[in-house]
Amino acid sequence: MKHITIEKIFEQIVQIDSISGEEKEMANFLFSFLKNDCGLSPIIDEHNNVFVKTKGIGDPLFINAHMDTVEPGRSIVPVLKDGVFTSRDETILGADDKGAVAAIMSSLIFMIENPAEIWKPLDILFTTSEEVGNYGAVGFDKSQIRANMGIIFDGNGPIETIMAASPFYARFDIKINGISAHAGYPEEAKPAIPTMLEIMRQLESLRFNDLLVNVGKISGGTARNTIIGTLTLNGEVRSYYKDVFEKALIDLKAIMSKTYGCDITTEIVVENPGYVHSDEDLAEIKELIDKHLTTDTQIKWSYGVSDANIFNEDTKKLKVFNLGDGSLGAHTTKESVSVESLQRMKELIIKMAINN
Repeated sequence: MKHITIEKIFEQIVQIDSISGEEKEMANFLFSFLKNDCGLSPIIDEHNNVFVKTKGIGDPLFINAHMDTVEPGRSIVPVLKDGVFTSRDETILGADDKGAVAAIMSSLIFMIENPAEIWKPLDILFTTSEEVGNYGAVGFDKSQIRANMGIIFDGNGPIETIMAASPFYARFDIKINGISAHAGYPEEAKPAIPTMLEIMRQLESLRFNDLLVNVGKISGGTARNTIIGTLTLNGEVRSYYKDVFEKALIDLKAIMSKTYGCDITTEIVVENPGYVHSDEDLAEIKELIDKHLTTDTQIKWSYGVSDANIFNEDTKKLKVFNLGDGSLGAHTTKESVSVESLQRMKELIIKMAINN
């Protein structure tokens, strides 16, 4: 693996299928790389996360990337043209987040090839199932992390983008249980749609600037000539602020406890905490990135979530900054990433890892 370019690393790892929940082959590949090519002592935990510590001098640095990808993400064939990677077929590319994985791998190779440099200790974690609930990060034993500060490349935008905030997030499922009937015999039905419309009106009333309540999927019905008796609503709640988020969940439960024309059953699951970095912390990390990449770093608030949400749950112990991964069109078949973006991720990792 030594002397291989970051382009070749990226090409190789995006061709390893690692749909969320199916990351074992990717985990084994990274374990072998860390052990055999880097001479390190990695572990694979019960969630198939891959974790390794390096030796060094100074304050440890935490670096994280997730191994999993979304569908359609099987049998990916990357194509490199004019310095930009795309997928040859109707699949995603997998730059989210294998661009960051490749940058970390390439950085480790560089560190091995430059032993005279004084490197900080690194805590490196490759997580599973980030795309479906951050389950790898949630299940990881965080007491193994020595660092108080870390970086993740999993945000939307150029590498020089810092996600200043990310929301608390909960998903909810509402099942409306009525009685279906042939459209010719409406008196035999207990239709679900009127109850759905009433619930939707009340959910919409919860929304305001600091709170997102959204139903993204509605499913039900069996045939054109049937009155719908059962409907399922799949939705989410997001807010940057804990008090707003918690009140919204109380209000949501109150809406669900009311009496409607149909019986309803509800499941609400809080998947991750949110965070808002202080202006002081943002100024400090911005100055650091500007110095290392000689650029003007941008700061943005994001409604997206990442493993950073999990690791920022107690910022007194560990403060993690989510940076842009440089990709475009993530989660689509138009996804792309430039070689320059991969190299800039690697450059930043290396410069932040130097103890000076």
